[in-house]
Amino acid sequence: MTTAPIYPQAEPWTVDDLDGLPEYLHAEILDGSLIVSPPPTVTHQVAATRLAFQIQAAMPADREVIAPAGVQVLVNYLIPDVAVVAASAVDAKPMRLDPADVLLVAEVISPSNAGIDRREKPLRYAEVGIPHLWRIELEGDRSPYVVRFGLRGGTYRELGTVHAGAEETVDIGFPVTLRPAELTGRRR
Repeated sequence: MTTAPIYPQAEPWTVDDLDGLPEYLHAEILDGSLIVSPPPTVTHQVAATRLAFQIQAAMPADREVIAPAGVQVLVNYLIPDVAVVAASAVDAKPMRLDPADVLLVAEVISPSNAGIDRREKPLRYAEVGIPHLWRIELEGDRSPYVVRFGLRGGTYRELGTVHAGAEETVDIGFPVTLRPAELTGRRR
């Protein structure tokens, strides 16, 4: 398993430093280090896109779903695979999303960045008060599956897991029906 490279520099990386990098890089900043991830696999991209479609099917007009989305998280800059945000934030055409406008972030776990997506990003998203976090696991028993977290007292608490073969309607400020089996494989 390879891991995403982390590039320290003499001075900590800042969100403004990203403006000097090529747009095609999938570059995030975590605690002053630049993290450049390899392009996601096709399976990863399909899962993120299909999750966005499941959310979009239920989304009210005052929300937008973005996949992927850049979110400024204090001194960090993170790119969740899918985000649900206030439509007014999109109307403003920001370079980066303000976490106050983000209702949900979803991370599709890849081998190259699994540790960061499972441990580091949830801490940062919780710090800035993003109410909902979903982790999409593409490998393992009963995969794919979605592990749902809700922000309670400044930390995420696991709310449940929806496995392949199951269907569950969950509330993130509006009801979304999750069907994990549809996130991978051939369209049905």
